Amino acid sequence: MKSVNVKHFRHVFTLTLMRKTNLVSMITDPLFNNLTMMIDFECRKRRNLNSFVTKGIVLSKEEWCRINSIRQTGEQEKPFPKQRNSIRKLKRPKVKHREIKSSDVNLEKITDSSSWEDKFKSERTLREAARLAYEERQTTRKILSALLFSAVLQERHNQLVFNNRIRTVMKQKCLKEKEEYNEKVSQFQMELYKARMDKQRTREHLKRCLNKQLEEKVERSRIEKRQQEMEKELLAAKNVHLARELSADEENRILAKRNLKESLMSHKETEKQIERAKKKSEKKEDQIRKIQLKVAHDMNELKKKKERVLDSEAKSKVIKLHIAMRRKEEKDRQLEAEKLTQVEAEINANNDKIMQGIKHKKERLRTELVKSRTEAEEALKRKDIVQKFARRMECKARESKEEFDKRWNIERKRQAKKNQWRVFRDHEKQEKEVKERKRLEDDMDRKLQINPKSDDEHVTQYCDYMLKEAESHGRPLFPVLKAIKEVKSDCGINRAKRIVDHLKTSFIL
Repeated sequence: MKSVNVKHFRHVFTLTLMRKTNLVSMITDPLFNNLTMMIDFECRKRRNLNSFVTKGIVLSKEEWCRINSIRQTGEQEKPFPKQRNSIRKLKRPKVKHREIKSSDVNLEKITDSSSWEDKFKSERTLREAARLAYEERQTTRKILSALLFSAVLQERHNQLVFNNRIRTVMKQKCLKEKEEYNEKVSQFQMELYKARMDKQRTREHLKRCLNKQLEEKVERSRIEKRQQEMEKELLAAKNVHLARELSADEENRILAKRNLKESLMSHKETEKQIERAKKKSEKKEDQIRKIQLKVAHDMNELKKKKERVLDSEAKSKVIKLHIAMRRKEEKDRQLEAEKLTQVEAEINANNDKIMQGIKHKKERLRTELVKSRTEAEEALKRKDIVQKFARRMECKARESKEEFDKRWNIERKRQAKKNQWRVFRDHEKQEKEVKERKRLEDDMDRKLQINPKSDDEHVTQYCDYMLKEAESHGRPLFPVLKAIKEVKSDCGINRAKRIVDHLKTSFIL
């Protein structure tokens, strides 16, 4: 047995053949759209082993072609010799010249003719046996080549199924990749839209916050102005009240002075009337005057003290009121300032949070954009690499195809010349063989009439064995049956009829 590596484009599969089937076969069949196959076997011995390595290419339809030159090792079996040549070689044996008596001439002629006929018959039977063995070998080779063709067809079918599956899987992968890419693009666009909307919202929010802050500042300034105006009004009112109180006190003083003056004037008038009476009692009057003066002096001092006390108490009350008002105002201002500081702190905290969120979003979007850009650049680089690799492979394939076409054209021309010479030579041989076949067929018909089953048993058994092998391996039967038909065409007519009847009983042709 030997292994055959048959390469189909990029896939390789092995076949097992008999060791003696070192063939270059061309088989056609109308059932498979006139597929043609040419397998060139390069047989090379590895070191001292008997294993052979063969290489070839199987292509579809008209692309079946040879790639490697034929290098056959081992002795090729020679064709069966022609009977015409063999008959020419079968000559009578040479007889030494000797003196023959006239009485012995007839006896010598009879003995020589009988021995020569016996030798010719024995050699003829041997030649027929060798011819039958040669035909059996040819049948085995044809059947084995048909089995090889069936195996190659089955492997090609499996490869086509495998390639179709790969194409479907690749298409599905491409569709999935397209869907994923479209989904990523849509997600990226949605994220960009969301980021833009967030930016717009943040800007609007910042504008609103700034407007609120400006409005609050304006309101604060207005409130401060109002407070200042109120303070001024309060101070003016307080001053007016104090002025009124002071004017009332002054009026009371003036009235008291007037009363005193009136009382004094009345007292003086009474004194003038009573001057005459007083003169008499001057001492008493002097004493009374002294007492009155003392009393008046004491009363004046008491009044002055009272006025001083009243003025100091009023001033202290006013000062206390001013101090209390100022403290209240300061407390109110502090509370308002604290409230405003709290509001400002809250606003600033919210603004800081918003700005931090915006910064985080910007950073996240930047990282995502960078990642997406890097991924897109890597994908583009991969696509460029794949395209460059595909272009290189295409260029290599074109170059190899051109080289192969050149070699094939050269070999085709050489083969055409060889085929022309072979056709001419085969035509001459066929003309010679036609006559011999007719004679041999007549002899075979005679033998079949005498012993019809002796020659067919081996062929029928071999055909059954080969058909069973094809069924067991799951290979198609039409190449085997075709080869058997070719064998039948080479054999005799009666023998072919018997083989066909036997095959009809076992298999459907």
